[in-house]
Amino acid sequence: MLGGIILIGSLIFTMNYNHPFSEISREYYTTTPIIPAVSGVVIDVPVTANKLLKKGDVLFKLDPIPFQNTLNSIEANLVLAESDYARAKSLLVMI
Repeated sequence: MLGGIILIGSLIFTMNYNHPFSEISREYYTTTPIIPAVSGVVIDVPVTANKLLKKGDVLFKLDPIPFQNTLNSIEANLVLAESDYARAKSLLVMI
């Protein structure tokens, strides 16, 4: 039992000794998180690394199809609501 403890202890000691470690080395990375106001599938990223950007530059492009489908659905609901309103208004005139 004592031999097993010595064997495991020496194994842990040698593993710690061979592991790269430094108390003075530090690495810092400056990053800027990019969080869009909408969610979607990114189809293009036209920026390149280490290139300065200006205000208004396109960072990424989202797939426009889901947004267009939502717009088409809202426009169809608007047309339906307008026709329902016109029908209800004509029924009130008849009464």
